[in-house]
Amino acid sequence: MDKSVAEKSNEEKKLNTLYKSPRITVKGDIVLLQLPNFHLFQQMHRNAKHKQFTHYHSEPFEIITGYKFRLLIFTNGCGAAKGKSLSIYLQLMKSENDAWLTYPFRGILTFVLLDKSTSRGDHHCRSFLARGTNKSFEKPTSEYNQAHGLENFLSLKTLEEKKSVYIKENTIVIGIAIRYHEYLECRKW
Repeated sequence: MDKSVAEKSNEEKKLNTLYKSPRITVKGDIVLLQLPNFHLFQQMHRNAKHKQFTHYHSEPFEIITGYKFRLLIFTNGCGAAKGKSLSIYLQLMKSENDAWLTYPFRGILTFVLLDKSTSRGDHHCRSFLARGTNKSFEKPTSEYNQAHGLENFLSLKTLEEKKSVYIKENTIVIGIAIRYHEYLECRKW
């Protein structure tokens, strides 16, 4: 067997094992992702010779309004942030609910890296508005739309400096609040 094929196969096996370890919890429009083995993910992504091994994508999840998403995490950054920042994106996916959902999706998306220390509550939060003008939030015509998110969610330098805050037992926890605009209007009742 060709050495590069064997290396790719080993890399694939390691990542497949890693990919089974994260846990997703969905409660209404709040999603929590526990990503264990964080440093191993970072090392694998940093040393990846193949594009498909540069990020982690979660299992699909559905929020209370019926929209289906998946989360993409580039532990070593993406695009201009490669090697500089943790990058986080959300991908809108085709759903069996699409016939009755309103598109384009509009709402406020908030990503939170949870403070895992016992007392500080120093969560790192960033939000953006999902607007109807962005193709990422139109009704999916294939399995999933182009991802949209935060290329520079948190600098790797800050993550390293605050590892005792954000990384506990080699696990990070990322929260996502997906606030659908029309759903929020209904909640005012």
